[in-house]
Amino acid sequence: MASFTVIEPPADRDGERVLFLRDGFSLLAFVLPPVWLVWRRLWLEAALYLVLMLSVTLGVRQGWLPSPAIGVVSLLASLYAGLEASTLRLAKLLRHGFAELGVVQAENEAEAELRWFSTRTERVLATAVQATPSSADPAAKPEMAGPAPEPFMGLFDYSGGR
Repeated sequence: MASFTVIEPPADRDGERVLFLRDGFSLLAFVLPPVWLVWRRLWLEAALYLVLMLSVTLGVRQGWLPSPAIGVVSLLASLYAGLEASTLRLAKLLRHGFAELGVVQAENEAEAELRWFSTRTERVLATAVQATPSSADPAAKPEMAGPAPEPFMGLFDYSGGR
């Protein structure tokens, strides 16, 4: 099973457009780090990668570093990009105002969506049950904890109620 980090965009606080980022090794980020970084629009990380590779190349050309340093640094940078690809994407999205909602364990993204929204529906229903007055005390008034959850039809609640 894989781990998926659930995040939502800053303009969508009702939970309709959440993103699921799979945590794991990225082969494309390992094989072609600069291409992957630019493709994912990780400009800061791409610039740091470029500065690192240019400084090592300059160090080898000036004689400050041995010639195998280019290969070693390139391999280490590629390995870092491959292992931390999802973390780099998550950090970028958090910098842009996205909110991290949680983590889901699932085989694939479709199963992660089902698990996330089913537990969310269970939380909404549990909150609704706790907010109803007990039948033992007919004079008890219901607690006003916020707006009532919107009714939904189907297996899962996609209305965004929390």
